[in-house]
Amino acid sequence: MNDVILLPKVGHDAVDNRNKLLMHYQSLSPFVNADWKEQSWNAKGICKVGTRQANKDVKLHFTRDNRLGNKVKVAADAMQPFHSNELNDIAKSHVCQLQITSAKAAGTLQNTINAYRYLDNELHNNQLRVEQLSNRNFVDALNAALNKLGVSTTYRVGVQLNTIAKFMDKYKLTKAKIKFKSTIKRGDTQTASDSRIDTESITERNDKLPTHEVLVAVAALSNLELTGSDSLHQAITDILFTTGLRFDEVPSLSVDCFNLKKGEKFCEMLGRYEKEEYWELKYHARKGGAYRTKAIPESLVPILKKAIEFVTEYFLENRDLIAKIENNKNNEIYDFFPEVDGICFVTDTWQHFGTCNGNAQTYLKKHGVTIIDKKRPNATKTKVVTRRAFNADELKDVIYQQAKNSIAELWKEIKEQTTATRLSELLFIQQYQAGHSIKSTTRWQFTPVTHTQYQDFLLGREVDGKSNRIPSIFERKKLKVDGVDFHLTSHQFRHFLNTVCQLSDSISELEIARYFGRKYQNDNETYDHTNKTKLVMDEAQAIIDSHGLDKQQAKDVMNQFAIVDREEVLEAIEELASSLKTAIGLCKHNFADEPCGKHYSCLRGCSQYKRTKGNQSEIAHIIQVKNDTFERIEAAKEAVSEEYWGANNWLLSHQTLYDGCIKALAIEDNDMPNGKIIQVFPEGNDGCKEL
Repeated sequence: MNDVILLPKVGHDAVDNRNKLLMHYQSLSPFVNADWKEQSWNAKGICKVGTRQANKDVKLHFTRDNRLGNKVKVAADAMQPFHSNELNDIAKSHVCQLQITSAKAAGTLQNTINAYRYLDNELHNNQLRVEQLSNRNFVDALNAALNKLGVSTTYRVGVQLNTIAKFMDKYKLTKAKIKFKSTIKRGDTQTASDSRIDTESITERNDKLPTHEVLVAVAALSNLELTGSDSLHQAITDILFTTGLRFDEVPSLSVDCFNLKKGEKFCEMLGRYEKEEYWELKYHARKGGAYRTKAIPESLVPILKKAIEFVTEYFLENRDLIAKIENNKNNEIYDFFPEVDGICFVTDTWQHFGTCNGNAQTYLKKHGVTIIDKKRPNATKTKVVTRRAFNADELKDVIYQQAKNSIAELWKEIKEQTTATRLSELLFIQQYQAGHSIKSTTRWQFTPVTHTQYQDFLLGREVDGKSNRIPSIFERKKLKVDGVDFHLTSHQFRHFLNTVCQLSDSISELEIARYFGRKYQNDNETYDHTNKTKLVMDEAQAIIDSHGLDKQQAKDVMNQFAIVDREEVLEAIEELASSLKTAIGLCKHNFADEPCGKHYSCLRGCSQYKRTKGNQSEIAHIIQVKNDTFERIEAAKEAVSEEYWGANNWLLSHQTLYDGCIKALAIEDNDMPNGKIIQVFPEGNDGCKEL
């Protein structure tokens, strides 16, 4: 998906441009398992998925707005196609273009489709064709989204509409140029760190955090002797509480994820190196998309260590079974049914299949086992009767092949999202439907722990009205504090730990972002449930009280000195230092000494340029530069063939940049581990200097 692809050339006719675009992406669609005319595309194996969703169907729905409330869904067979077939084709082309540029999660692409739905409503309501779309229609589409959705969700719709407007302008799909830009800013959405001190804002902040009563109940739960899946889910709770991981990052942990690290640290006070030991967790960050590590506080190490050791033992049998199949180089069949042998009668062996006698034949046929008729003597009569039978060797062979396929398919889906090197090294790996209250476990099919299972443990679930509710662990164990009903989600532990870090004056915003595996430092704000205004005011009042100033003296002081929020200082520092870290990697040039003298010298062979192997964000940016440069090279070649003055120099310049991109991406193929910082051009020149 990262290969350079020439884009269709555009003209002045919007309809002709649309037809060219359609033909172009129909022939290059990355969704090879989907028919272009279908309204639901199979995206499994094409789009990125979280580890916990690896065994689920992944589909994109090119369907119209259901005109129902927010988050209200309808069955797939009740969905209807877009009102406008032309807009439907553009949406599909746009999704193909996004996926070709860099692999996306299905949810990301579906968000783009959802934004197209509001434009589809505009076309339908105003009886317009796609080429008649104008800036006004985009504004009305955004307002329609605002009337239906919350501000934070509408902000995301606005971002997608911005992208759609640029896409349509790039290929000139409308008669008038679209100059739309969403008026909803990210700062307009009410964040968790809202600085207001009114009751509503305090409630908004507190709703994201686990209450004191919930934390007391969680602590009580950890002291109970739990069994079965309850003990597993309690271990997951301990991991989430001690690490602040997203739930998606837990199923992708490897068996060697928690290790004691030894090293040396220079002590400024003593002027020498001191030995230090600390426990470190390695994991794959869900949103950063790369290998990460985090040091675990000493006080939390025993809790986390106990949880990981328990899970390691809990799934040991599954890992050993998978390892036997992975290491089976002689293709010897692993026997999942040692209880049966030779030609077996169905009526004698059905109990081994986890089904009833009446469904045993259907079960065998479903797995591709041939059913035959075989004669056997009747125990109560002298005559011989015919009974249904099967060959046990065929059953064993079919089931073993299914086990191999399950392992291969699951590993293909998750291998880029874990620190494990193969499936048998995954910490959380269970058999399909293991622990299900009704259905039997499929021993030869494997799956990660799912979020639904864990949420049933924490929250419970309404299955068919309150009479058929799945009770939470708190309900089953009658754990209530002061009669309070609990509402707890897996993500609240992350909110809680982040807020604890925010309350510490010794931890910077940059360190918090790094610790929680965030791609951007400003994303801390969503998880910050402190009140900055109140903290500053409390600090100021403490200073005033310590000096014994009366009200008038304090007022005089306030008129002379403005209180500066610590967050503003950190943002200023970040802006000063941001040029050291670029979208394509790191630059070790000393910017305090002099600025970089040449833009993009990094990829033109600069010796100061370094890259982090496995960093998906860097890879995506470099691929984009490479693709853009390839287009310019093609244009430059045409200019050279036309003998334009200076065209050779133009071509040489673009070719140098293109070759640099190739070399920067080539470090992904070396033997060094992900996370290693590598000097891309060790023999290059200092590109930061003026030439």
